[in-house]
Amino acid sequence: MMDWRYTLYVIFLFVAAAILVWFALRAWRRRGTPGATALAVLMTAGAVWAVAYALSLGTAEPSMRIFWGEFKYLGIVVVPLAWFIFALQYTGREGWVTRRALALLAVEPTVAIILIFTNEAHGLFWSSRESSTTGPFPIVESVYGPFFWVHLSYSYLLLLVGTVFLTQALVSSAHLHREQRIALVAGTLMPWVINAVNVSGLVHVGSPDPAPLAFPVAGVVFAWSLFRYGPLDLVSVARDIVVEGMGDGVIVLDSQDRVVDLNPAAQRILGYPFSEAVGHPVARIMPDQVALLKRHQGLEEAHGEAALGNGAAARYYDIVISSLRTRKVARAGRLISLRDITERKGLEQRLMQQALHDPLTGLPNRTLFMNRLEGSLARGRRRESKVAVLFMDLDNFKFVNDSLGHEAGDQLLVAVSKRVQPCLRSEDTIARLGGDEFAILIEDVKYTSEPAYVAERIVEELQAPFTLGGQLVVITPSIGIAIGDSSQDPSEHLLREADLAMYRAKEDGKARHRMFDPIMEYETTERLRLENDLRRALQRDEFRVHYQPVVHLETRRIVGMEALVRWEHPERGVILPDEFVPLAEEIGLIIPIGRWVLREACRQAHSWQKRYRVEPPLSMGVNLSTWQLRDSDLVEDVEGLLLDAGLDPEDLILEITESAVVGAEEHHRMGTLRRLQALGVRFALDDFGTGYSSLSYLKRLPVSLLKIDRLFVERIGQDAEDEVLVSGIVYVASALGLSVVAEGVETPQQLARVKSLGCELGQGHYFSEPLSSEAAGELLATYERQR
Repeated sequence: MMDWRYTLYVIFLFVAAAILVWFALRAWRRRGTPGATALAVLMTAGAVWAVAYALSLGTAEPSMRIFWGEFKYLGIVVVPLAWFIFALQYTGREGWVTRRALALLAVEPTVAIILIFTNEAHGLFWSSRESSTTGPFPIVESVYGPFFWVHLSYSYLLLLVGTVFLTQALVSSAHLHREQRIALVAGTLMPWVINAVNVSGLVHVGSPDPAPLAFPVAGVVFAWSLFRYGPLDLVSVARDIVVEGMGDGVIVLDSQDRVVDLNPAAQRILGYPFSEAVGHPVARIMPDQVALLKRHQGLEEAHGEAALGNGAAARYYDIVISSLRTRKVARAGRLISLRDITERKGLEQRLMQQALHDPLTGLPNRTLFMNRLEGSLARGRRRESKVAVLFMDLDNFKFVNDSLGHEAGDQLLVAVSKRVQPCLRSEDTIARLGGDEFAILIEDVKYTSEPAYVAERIVEELQAPFTLGGQLVVITPSIGIAIGDSSQDPSEHLLREADLAMYRAKEDGKARHRMFDPIMEYETTERLRLENDLRRALQRDEFRVHYQPVVHLETRRIVGMEALVRWEHPERGVILPDEFVPLAEEIGLIIPIGRWVLREACRQAHSWQKRYRVEPPLSMGVNLSTWQLRDSDLVEDVEGLLLDAGLDPEDLILEITESAVVGAEEHHRMGTLRRLQALGVRFALDDFGTGYSSLSYLKRLPVSLLKIDRLFVERIGQDAEDEVLVSGIVYVASALGLSVVAEGVETPQQLARVKSLGCELGQGHYFSEPLSSEAAGELLATYERQR
């Protein structure tokens, strides 16, 4: 009959096996976490050990008792290996667990299993075994063979190394998880100490072996330590080691905001050792973050940035406060992380510096200037004061760039910015808007004389020469001033007003300042409207060519015509060239307009030549601008237009001025004139006597006609010096074989005087004002009939 103690022990073993299987399933569900799979195998092996041992006790057949006694070793040999792998993975040594390492570690257990099930043939594991029924528990009495002790040594070596790793983790672990680590070490030692004592025979613990029963007790201890805080999910030893060694500060608070734990990085950042921080309110070690802690109330997470540390050692940190939850408590505490963002903040500041400052001069750029201007206008609204904006442009700066190079130009900009700053107050702002344009902001302006005085100081300060590459350079500024307040002038509008005033300063002679006047804005608006209309005028066929005759003074015969363009604006009426030609040159339309005028004039000249056959043939004069002379296609255009119109090149007279030829590109323009001369085209020097070169250029320019400016003709008879000049021009022209045309002849007296001075040809309202092509044709018909 079975002893009640026997029955109770077998039941205990089956219950223990069931508990271990349950723990194994729980661990298996978390197999994605380091250590979980090894723990599941460990618990399963323990369950196999317990079940096989229970069956060996429960069978009456000696052979079956021996079989189950051998079978339990399938669990026994796996337990140390599974425990060692678990210890490696759980303590952050996952990299050690490779396939090759596992294969080597499994060699001894595999050999042990083979020797166990073949022991009858060699007796290496057990020298002898006998089934005994003495006492209440039937057992197998064994004499251990040599390999048993090898296996036992290997198993205890794995257990020892794994326990050492866990003990190291225990020593270095955070206070929050220390209880878990103690339980893991204690649970490990419990069954193996009992087993070692039983195997060694040092202390008689009776029969049967108590180790299998101690194993599920150890499993309960494991489960309590592992699942109480869910370390296989959240706070494993491996992760704790990372937290301890990481550069980010980590602080754990309880529900009362007392410090429970903080890693070494947090201790270093806050300047509090572990012993002085744990147990104290977090407000004691982070007094400046109380507001952030309050903001976190009711939130899952709160963020902030702050400088932590003392003096020069202070660094910027990103502070994140998160809620800590357990299965029983919705909010068990809080987690504070401190990440060093000093480098990022430095980069942000450098990027901000680059985004808001000019890289060359270091001055604020347009964006920062406009921000400050808007802020100044807002303050002016509260203080009932005004602000002034000075827009400064360097005169002839392009010449410095072109002649000395861009590097010298950059040096000049830096030097100018340094000279201007002492002219301003510390609260004023000077910015570089781009190129050679600067803007200055002056706050709290009470009188218009204040910014005007600043502008005068700047003009005076920049009068002294600059030294660039060993050369002295003089640069002058043109400054526009606009004064306004927030109620009337938005920031962009105020800057635009100062810009308009600056352009007026340039128009008035440069090296000066001008105050904005509303009429400037009106003129600019009108100019913009005129520019838009001018761009469409050619497409809309709004240009007309009028013709003014050139008369031979002795015979009163018309020998030629001068083509003069007019713009018939649909709203403004007829606009003369003086009003739109400078604008057309500025916006790049003078070349297509000039080409159109040349085409119309050549076509009309050929038409009149066919109708009025006179000798020499009627010539046609067409004005040529500076921009047209710069056009690389001019020669080809003239040649093509002459061919299309059927006009002899000698009958086309291109009228040029001295200022259109002389200058930086004189060599290129003279080459263009010679190529046109080679076609047979003739040239007239228009407005002669007003240029800065005058007679000295007559020998160099390929001209056949001189046109004396109307200003000299108007003063003939009134100014003796002008009369002497005209007489001298006629004399020199005659000596050079050039014909002379007196422009602006409007009275009989002027006609008589220019004839007496030797002028051969004349042009002016006395003979005819500029006429449309139809009216000019009728005038030619009249002259033809008179002839």
